[in-house]
Amino acid sequence: MSKVSVILTSFNHGKQIHKTIDSILNQSYENFELLIWDDASTDNSWDIIESYEDSRIKIFRNEENRRGIWGLNKSISEMAEGEYIAVHHSGDEWHKDKLKLQVQALDNDVNIGAVFTKVKIIDEKGHDFLDKNNFYFDIFEQPNRTKHEWLRFFITKGNALCHPSALIRKSCFDDCGLYRYGLAQTGDFDMWLRLCLKHEILVLDEKLTYFRIESNDGNTSSHNKVTETRSFYECYRILSDLLNSLDESDWINIFPEYEKYKVGNGDVNEYIYARLLIDSDAMHPIKLYGLDMLFELLQDKELSSKVKELYNFSYHDFIKLSYSVDPFNVSQLNDLKTDIHYLQSENEKLSIYNEQLMADNEKVIESFTSSISWKLTKPMRATRRLVTNPRAYLPRVKKIIKKTPLLPLARYMQQRYNSIRQLLANAPLSAQNTKYTNQTSQKRSTELMSERHISCVTSNIKLEELPDLDISIVTYNNGGWLERFSETLLAQGYPCEKLHLHFVDNGSKDDTVQKLEVFRQSFSDSFGSIEIYKRPNLGFGAGHDYAISHCKNDLFLVSNIDLEFVHDSLLNVVNYAINDSDNVACWELRQKPYEHPKYYDPITLETAWSSHACILIRKDAYEVVGGYEPRIFMYGEDVELSYRFRSHGYLLRYIPSAYVYHYTYDEANQVKPIQFAGSTLANALIRFRYGTTSDKLSAIVLQLALFIRGAGFSGSRKLVLGNFKKLAMEAKYFSSINKKDNTHFPFRYFDYEMIRDGAFYELNAPVKPSSELPLVTIITRTYREREFWLKECMASVINQTYPNIQHVIVEDGGETMSALVAEAKEAYKEFYNVEFAGFDKKGRSYTGNQGLEIAKGEYCLFLDDDDLVFPDHVEVLVNEIIASPELGAVYSLAWDVHTSVDQTTTPKSYSEHLFKTLPLFYQEYCLKTLLNHNYIPIQAILFRKSLYVENGGFDESMDQLEDWNLWTKYAIKSKFKFVPKTTSLFRTPSDEAERLRRVQNLDKAFKEAINKQKQLIG
Repeated sequence: MSKVSVILTSFNHGKQIHKTIDSILNQSYENFELLIWDDASTDNSWDIIESYEDSRIKIFRNEENRRGIWGLNKSISEMAEGEYIAVHHSGDEWHKDKLKLQVQALDNDVNIGAVFTKVKIIDEKGHDFLDKNNFYFDIFEQPNRTKHEWLRFFITKGNALCHPSALIRKSCFDDCGLYRYGLAQTGDFDMWLRLCLKHEILVLDEKLTYFRIESNDGNTSSHNKVTETRSFYECYRILSDLLNSLDESDWINIFPEYEKYKVGNGDVNEYIYARLLIDSDAMHPIKLYGLDMLFELLQDKELSSKVKELYNFSYHDFIKLSYSVDPFNVSQLNDLKTDIHYLQSENEKLSIYNEQLMADNEKVIESFTSSISWKLTKPMRATRRLVTNPRAYLPRVKKIIKKTPLLPLARYMQQRYNSIRQLLANAPLSAQNTKYTNQTSQKRSTELMSERHISCVTSNIKLEELPDLDISIVTYNNGGWLERFSETLLAQGYPCEKLHLHFVDNGSKDDTVQKLEVFRQSFSDSFGSIEIYKRPNLGFGAGHDYAISHCKNDLFLVSNIDLEFVHDSLLNVVNYAINDSDNVACWELRQKPYEHPKYYDPITLETAWSSHACILIRKDAYEVVGGYEPRIFMYGEDVELSYRFRSHGYLLRYIPSAYVYHYTYDEANQVKPIQFAGSTLANALIRFRYGTTSDKLSAIVLQLALFIRGAGFSGSRKLVLGNFKKLAMEAKYFSSINKKDNTHFPFRYFDYEMIRDGAFYELNAPVKPSSELPLVTIITRTYREREFWLKECMASVINQTYPNIQHVIVEDGGETMSALVAEAKEAYKEFYNVEFAGFDKKGRSYTGNQGLEIAKGEYCLFLDDDDLVFPDHVEVLVNEIIASPELGAVYSLAWDVHTSVDQTTTPKSYSEHLFKTLPLFYQEYCLKTLLNHNYIPIQAILFRKSLYVENGGFDESMDQLEDWNLWTKYAIKSKFKFVPKTTSLFRTPSDEAERLRRVQNLDKAFKEAINKQKQLIG
């Protein structure tokens, strides 16, 4: 029989309930049962609840919404087996030791009826809640009190105990009763009042409960007009019941000032009680109750006379008192009404004045524009506009050109103009950029079915065979992150006894070192070893160098402390590393909620540089290159080490399937002055070491430009001046080390790699457990002699982080690709769910429809054989559409990659010249715009298959722009959503003549497509 019964009430918290349930199941105290009562949730909460398979869980669901108290009472009175009752709410979380410490407290003191905890306030994303003006910011920061002191606090201040923090003896419900029906806001408060009448309570000093504040007043207990109005009555009712139940000893213990009101000669206790309530700094419902008590006294002639005699209080005094107490805030409301009437009156006067002013202005303008001088100067004004703002005439000029034979020439001139603009824009960019990109992309063709790729995708090393792993963490005044860091490290799936932690503290001035020592004492038996090194602050890289010098294993993890691990973070990255090539130096873990937006190859997963927020490194490679650069203090030392790895012939890998939550920014687009100064200086120093002569000159020009322009925050120019001084001192040192000629090092302004849109797009946890995620079908249309492209396409599908994908490959005009597909299916086995079908040559639209017929997924997307998707493509889109069931489709941004193909090589090869997101692609969903412009690339959109079932597929009479027609057909029947993150790429010819021919063909198809659009709408 379980000692503790945990009752979890659930209603429409699908985004958080898995965290709530996990926080219960992961308790270090294990002798509990979990009763989950879902109150007819309308989101996916019940699906998530049902997905758990744990013998401790019992689940119940109301057929209609009855509010949480109904489920609580039924659970306590009929189902709970435990000696102790813990109440939890969906959306909130617990520390892993909450139940253990509370059970110990109740076991050790039979006089305590309930144990509460201090509370950590978190926001919707689980971050610390920082709004100090919010009611809940510090309301639960309460000291321990006796039961009568608590009653005094409740009467005068209200509730300050957190419901999901409570552990209550079940016997207390026999003494005090169950939760009372009819209380929507104060059911728990009412329980605390009745509890403290009979039992002492205890508040543990540790913050073991995580109370989540939801945006838009999403909490049941949030403060808004509805809840505050309801709370007034409820507080009046429950406090009235409490006060009615008090005897004289209770009044004396709750209000020690009771004796001051006594005058002797047979005091009237009711009068003293009333005055205690009215004269105290109590809530308005309490004062109202006190007035009611006095009113009743005045109705009794004998008592009324005695009150007059003893206290000199008559009904005249009561009348004055009822005004001054004002329990309903009538005076304040009247003042507000007066202010509102005054503002309304002033607003009406201003409106009349504004209308008169507008009328006068119109008369003046009409007089002016009808004058002879205005008409005579019209040509001069037109000439001036043409000179100062020629763009204003472009729409008219374009309209005229489209009606003349000049259209091809105009398009050619526009393309040349764009080329020149691009050339000028690329002036600060390194000549190494394109060389690196193409050097990397040449490896794609051999990736699919290579021994390395198959092993990395399919291998799953047993836990007992996993190697020991060192972890290096550098701290500096950030010990506050240690609790969450350690919790998630302990909860992840890699055996903790194989983890050896090395903490280097860079001279923290707060309590970070003390927290590290407490952590070592508490968890020394949980990990292989825990070492703490105290050093002066010589920089981030220097700190890690010191820790790594004590590491003994072949692989070590460099990690920030301000991050959280998920269950398979380390398992996935170590599994990949063990099966990877010996010339790979490191494997970078993906970051959430904000993924680093740098480009990495979607096929080989190679990257030009690695962020060292969380990265696995091969120790022998680290020793070959000599560790971090000691002259880069912070921000940029990871880029420099990455380039040094590559200069020695090593590769760097990015592992999207292994991710951590890294909370480096408090808000989107945040600029950190220290990061700004460190990263811009490091960029210049790295250019001097690894750049061409042009790159080095650009370093100085960029610093000058930054000084002139500023960085948008106070003191930025002063920081740039400091950079100049440091650059002058370090330039010779950084220029003295030569790079290898056959290795290319990208530089793009103050960055290094191309940047994908979506730097601050929030990547949240899946809205469903992995086992419950719906099947997605990716449909690829191909045809004869496309094996070269198809192999890359297939590899990009295999690399997807989303776990439940069916890849349907359909060939237009034969079955020449069937052998390739069969070979890949055999090589990757259950890790690649692929099907092939070949058809007679009937066109792209027909073949696409056949793919839709074969598709088994709840959701579908198209991926042409020469297009690629980044590994998070399906994950991002599925998360969005599951979170919003009303959507029919979601679409993201895509790169248009200008590509030239060399047919003379065997196999053929290609070069990628330009990665560009067309301005049209940034379009938020708008059906009206979609009717006239195709702003959704075919591979960028995920849609429900039900749209195909209900509305059909491609128009098979169309061989171009058929996707545009399909999106419009589906948009008429459902809503779409735009996701501002680049997750795919498609290719277009880089040759200008070929691009012009392509545009001309599309222009011809556009007329037919527009007619089709018109047919769809009517």
